[in-house]
Amino acid sequence: MNNLDPLEFDPNKFYLGGLCRRRHNWQETGKSLRAKRSNGYGNCVECEKACKKANYEANKEESNRRSKAWREANPDKVRALGKAYREANKDKIEAYREANKERKAEQWKQYHIANRDQRNATQRKERLMRPRKASVITETGKGAI
Repeated sequence: MNNLDPLEFDPNKFYLGGLCRRRHNWQETGKSLRAKRSNGYGNCVECEKACKKANYEANKEESNRRSKAWREANPDKVRALGKAYREANKDKIEAYREANKERKAEQWKQYHIANRDQRNATQRKERLMRPRKASVITETGKGAI
């Protein structure tokens, strides 16, 4: 629905029906945009959106807990969704980065200052994990490969 003209909608998913009880008038047509259902009765899209928002606000912690559990249980799907989003929105992401370059640089600077000990410990651990060059004693007694 987001990328369509104002008076267009996907007829496979939605239809224009009578005004809902909250009188949501879609695009000044005198009708409500309703979602198609298998039982033939479609709920008003705006009413559903308001209901979902109210339910989320009332159960925010539970909703966040379930979302976090799903992300932890499905890391491959999360990664794929993130990759698909980045691919589809390259221009938008680049424009954001360009518009917020100074602010992001300052955030990174403050983060590095606040987490200096953690960064040093991580770098130390990475150095220890790297393979060292093997030393070879030459005729003079010194040397390395």
